[in-house]
Amino acid sequence: MVDTHAHLTFPDFQADLSETIARAKAAGVDKIINIGTDSEHNAKAIELTKKYDGLFAAAGLHPHEAQHFSDELLQKMEEFARHPKVVAIGETGLDFYRNYAPAESQYRAFEAQVELARKTGKTLVMHIRAAFKESWGVLEKADLGEEKVVLHCFGEGIEEAKKAIEKRYFLSFNGTLTFPKSTLPEVVKILPLDLILTETDCPYLAPVPHRGKRNEPAYIPVVVEKLAAVLGRSKEELAEVTATNAARAFGI
Repeated sequence: MVDTHAHLTFPDFQADLSETIARAKAAGVDKIINIGTDSEHNAKAIELTKKYDGLFAAAGLHPHEAQHFSDELLQKMEEFARHPKVVAIGETGLDFYRNYAPAESQYRAFEAQVELARKTGKTLVMHIRAAFKESWGVLEKADLGEEKVVLHCFGEGIEEAKKAIEKRYFLSFNGTLTFPKSTLPEVVKILPLDLILTETDCPYLAPVPHRGKRNEPAYIPVVVEKLAAVLGRSKEELAEVTATNAARAFGI
């Protein structure tokens, strides 16, 4: 199994990182992609790939940090992207729910990273919150191509999912799929199997029955099990399918 979106570079894992990775491997999660949110965490994610087998990195600037975007930072991201263990650009996108950065700054950083993904050939990892229409407008214009975009922590509805299916973009699911009032199972039911990815977004969004606790990659099997239950298939099949999808999405 694969955790396609983790933040093991965050302080939450400072005290027990090695144990966290060991628990993931014991649970059958043999590959983890640590997602960059700023220059510091991009660098830390790359360092972890040197220390632990099965770890990969993405280089990006989170929309919450978009006010810090600069041409110098973009150049640094491009340097990070050349590293052989950097398999994606992001996470990037638009977040008009928190509005931690001005919309103008978010658009500038997002559009630059879209172009960086095109330039490097890396898959783009998208963060979208309360901004699907606006984000989609940028993606439509960019037209990065089939299977070159991942909609991380997908939380939209069926109509938005259909747009992603038409573009052949990957949709990634985490603990939110297991929440009692989640409408995501209905979304999952309409998806082609070969566009589904698994993630944690740890330390956030731990699945039931761990909800409210720190999330970690060892909980990926819970997400896989929920996907299997929704689709009426075996957990083993969904583990294999989602791992194969991650291999295509990220070249891992």
